[in-house]
Amino acid sequence: MEKKRCPNCQVEMPVDAKMCPRCGYSSELMDMEATEKPSLKQELWHFFHKHFFLLCIFVLVLLFAGYQAYANWHNQSFDLVPVSELVRDPNSIHNINDLYISDGRNYEYLLNKKEKKIYEMLLNSVDHFEEGFSYLYSDYGYQSKYQATQSLKKINHAFIMDHPELFQYGTISYQVNETTKEVNVWIRYASSKEAYEEDKNLIETELERVKEATKSFSEYEKAKYIYEYLLKNNHYGNKDDIRSQSAISAFSESSFPVCAGFARASQLLFQRVGLTSTIVPGSIGNTLHEWNIVSIGGDFYHFDATAGSGETIKNFMPDGVLYNGFLFDHDEDYNIEESKMIPKPNGTKYLYYSLENRVYRYTGIEDLKEKLSTYDTEYVELEITNMASFRAEREEIKETLGIQDLLITGSVALIKK
Repeated sequence: MEKKRCPNCQVEMPVDAKMCPRCGYSSELMDMEATEKPSLKQELWHFFHKHFFLLCIFVLVLLFAGYQAYANWHNQSFDLVPVSELVRDPNSIHNINDLYISDGRNYEYLLNKKEKKIYEMLLNSVDHFEEGFSYLYSDYGYQSKYQATQSLKKINHAFIMDHPELFQYGTISYQVNETTKEVNVWIRYASSKEAYEEDKNLIETELERVKEATKSFSEYEKAKYIYEYLLKNNHYGNKDDIRSQSAISAFSESSFPVCAGFARASQLLFQRVGLTSTIVPGSIGNTLHEWNIVSIGGDFYHFDATAGSGETIKNFMPDGVLYNGFLFDHDEDYNIEESKMIPKPNGTKYLYYSLENRVYRYTGIEDLKEKLSTYDTEYVELEITNMASFRAEREEIKETLGIQDLLITGSVALIKK
């Protein structure tokens, strides 16, 4: 018997069949398709009708792959370039002065094209000691005052992390007009145009002095020297003094640094002695904070000179240094902004209190007495792993052991015997 195929599902059937026995396709359509070529619209409709399920799966796979690509980019971390591999590019916008080599990594990877334009306005304004600049946030793709201010915050973070050598920069203030969509940015300077060369020469002298003093040191010894250098020459400064926000405050006798000044000075010192590091913008609790993460032996550690600079600590131990901010990992209180640009502090080998055998679990007064007897110094500094128990017996410890004084800061106890 002569056969024909259904044009819809391709099943064979008698040539005189009026309807497909499988899909119900009518003879009228069969005759039409037998005598005239279907239109492109008809062919597409039949294709999608026949392969609808497979097409849905294909679209879902594409959406999932796109989401994964975005998530991977969003969560990507951008490795720090080792100091030994940094090369000064005289044609780069980030080539500011001889104090520091900036590769502009935060400008490059943290910001989009329009944010980079605002960053460049800030960089040019600071480099030329201009009062500030302004722009319309609608011209940069922002739909609201909130979006504009959040973006400006990110831009400022990128700027700070890229350019500690711009010591004349203190901070910015800004005003956003929702009606006109204008953003006005004012720059507060920590050094004047007239004092710039003198301040730069002072910083250069100190950087070279530290480099010379540590030229034969290991990475750990270099970091420790920098920590001690900063704390022996400084105490916590005045937040209302704009100079305290700049690296210059850590090297000058006329002012003292707050966290920003400590972090930016640390960054200049680290690079000069050959240690790979970055400034970290963030907060401790609800308080804005800046500190550093530094590479020692190929792993990263928190470094926060501010932690040991408080007036209480200085009064307790006038001539000493508290190492509670030196190479630590207890970062539960440290909130990192722009985390994709910050290497994870994963080091364990050079954690200060572990390396110096100063990690201690309090089990009782007699055990503490025995522990203290192993130190022949006036001050004993211990990281207490169960501080709640230690703190609860603080007064009894002082009275029983005849301790002159006891200072607790975070997980560290400083004991004056």
